[in-house]
Amino acid sequence: MKKLKICQKKPYCNRRKVEQQQVSKGVFSAMMNNEELLTVESQKEDNKSAEEEELSLFTGKGNVQIDVHTARGLDCIDCHTQRDIMGDGNLYSKQHQAVEIRCETCHGNDSTYPMISKVTELDDAVIRLSKHYKGKPNSVGDWMAVSKRKKRMTNVKVQNGKMVTIGKRSGRVYNIPLLRNKQIHFIPQHQSRLECTACHSQSIVECQSCHASMKLGQVELKTSEKTPIKIQQPYLMIGPRGKVAPMFAQPERHFSMLDEKGNPILALGSIGQHRGKYQKWHFTNPDTSSGSNLAYSLNPHSTGTKVRSCESCHLSPETLGLGKGDLKIGANNTGKNDSLVPLNRLDEKTQASVFDPQAKVSIRGEVLAGSHQLKARPFNQKEIIRILRVGNCIPCHDRYGDRIYQDIKKSYAFASTLEHRQLREQILNSRQIQP
Repeated sequence: MKKLKICQKKPYCNRRKVEQQQVSKGVFSAMMNNEELLTVESQKEDNKSAEEEELSLFTGKGNVQIDVHTARGLDCIDCHTQRDIMGDGNLYSKQHQAVEIRCETCHGNDSTYPMISKVTELDDAVIRLSKHYKGKPNSVGDWMAVSKRKKRMTNVKVQNGKMVTIGKRSGRVYNIPLLRNKQIHFIPQHQSRLECTACHSQSIVECQSCHASMKLGQVELKTSEKTPIKIQQPYLMIGPRGKVAPMFAQPERHFSMLDEKGNPILALGSIGQHRGKYQKWHFTNPDTSSGSNLAYSLNPHSTGTKVRSCESCHLSPETLGLGKGDLKIGANNTGKNDSLVPLNRLDEKTQASVFDPQAKVSIRGEVLAGSHQLKARPFNQKEIIRILRVGNCIPCHDRYGDRIYQDIKKSYAFASTLEHRQLREQILNSRQIQP
């Protein structure tokens, strides 16, 4: 049996020498000194059903999909560490930079189990902190999960050959499903380029924008008493860690300006040109014009076991940040002849912009939205072309586990052959014959 290198420093563990690959090779056998534990069903689901419930909480469209962790009874502090919430002594310019947990912290990934570290000292912080939790505290010899910053978790551990999370307030034990045991992610590009939340986030809460109204002669600016909320499937972008992640997009604003008689007044540009009327005026930045707005990635905390459909990404201009519109794909795959005509023509009429007010990027990959997150951005043209190209295959190959996605370059090469063309025509003809 291969011996693992386990860090023994206190109070927290600097695990620079402990590689995830080393831990994954014999994780349960090394912990429990039993080879048979490698076949243990450590990822069995909790007995309580984790069905995603729908909660109608807001005025507006759509229902909030409750997070699978919340549905099972987990509190915020059962996932997030005290360092996530109270800080770790360092200054971070952005909130997301302070978070040390990842989905992989508890669930691992398709090739490795979660990283773990053994408690070796009585005065270790994971023992001291666990004494404040309900249930049995940690002890020397326990194997604890390790966060992205190589710090031991205080309530995620190996217990009876299984990875479990222990509720800090409830003391309840939750079995953790491990991805390596499930073997459910088959597409290589998804494994390397996507955050877990890109597919598993069910919904995101978005303000349906502000609408202010002003009438000349009145002192007060009228605003709506309620802000309607829209619940929708997340758009996507490249997050600060370089992977595809859900996008939190700023909606357009509306502004109506009327004269004393209630008629909409003219809107003038910076050099006095006529730009329409201030009636339901849409804008997405302080300059009251579309084409430059904000977009940043986040975890919407609406994780579910049910994932979004393939076409919701590969056949959706909105998801790619292009806005609502009629998408036309050119004859070749270079993207040069691709075009998108926005459904909202208001900006085009006022000559404020040729893009949809919600667009974060053009079909050519021109960035229309800024982000305060370092390295976060909308998709570029190469990425947009690559994502949309897969959409050509989905009408016939709509199953996630379809073997063509195992080697997409090889599949594209076959798609250009006469054999594939004949096969496609045969399938289409057979469908037309069917009643």
